[in-house]
Amino acid sequence: CWLSFLYVGYTWSENHVLSLQMQQTWIEHFSEGNLLYWSLEIIPRLGIILGQALTTTGIVLLLQMQLKKHEQATPNSEVAGEHVGCQQSRRLMTGAFWGLLVSVVCLLISGLIALWGDSSNSTSGEWDGSGIWYLLFAAGLCGQLYLIRRGSAPRHDQGQNTSLHQLWLLSGVHVGTLCCGLLVRESYRIAHLNLEQLQQEHQKYAQIGGFYTFLAFAVINTAIIILLIRWTRRALSQSTA
Repeated sequence: CWLSFLYVGYTWSENHVLSLQMQQTWIEHFSEGNLLYWSLEIIPRLGIILGQALTTTGIVLLLQMQLKKHEQATPNSEVAGEHVGCQQSRRLMTGAFWGLLVSVVCLLISGLIALWGDSSNSTSGEWDGSGIWYLLFAAGLCGQLYLIRRGSAPRHDQGQNTSLHQLWLLSGVHVGTLCCGLLVRESYRIAHLNLEQLQQEHQKYAQIGGFYTFLAFAVINTAIIILLIRWTRRALSQSTA
């Protein structure tokens, strides 16, 4: 599973970096029959994806644990069970923290590569409006580091609702940070595209068709996702019954 995720992350980063290159680079790459494209920019981009995946996993699992714990809370809760829950929460917080730390380091490296254009055959080096989203993305990562370090410290004087509210705040900051990261990625890519030529090509390909095929597979994928969610919820409800 992790190898599949690593391959998807690599190919996603690879295609994005390749889209920033000159058209001659594309022609040479595909005419030679190469399946993989290599550039120094791919390493930090892949590190950001893996780091954010680890952070997202930790936050989602921790939020589910806290919500379930909040629903099942009773005045006579067992202290041993609460201690185990605190240990699991700290492990998830630690994993999310290290994922964020990896993302911050890789973001700095990626920014330096793009700013000075050290990668070979790259047209990067001009931010063209994506700098503000880059700063917001970096600020969001640092804000999450602060919230996680603050939330991982044991606090026996605070109730369960307070920790849950802090976790909702962390989740909101995390989602906003991911959105800023997508805006950095796409604004940087769009700045390197010839939009006039791209619009002409889209108009030509729009006449060929393929929309209904796309729509059919979108419906099939949506149905599969809904089915998997229902199976998972049913299995969880049966295990807790």
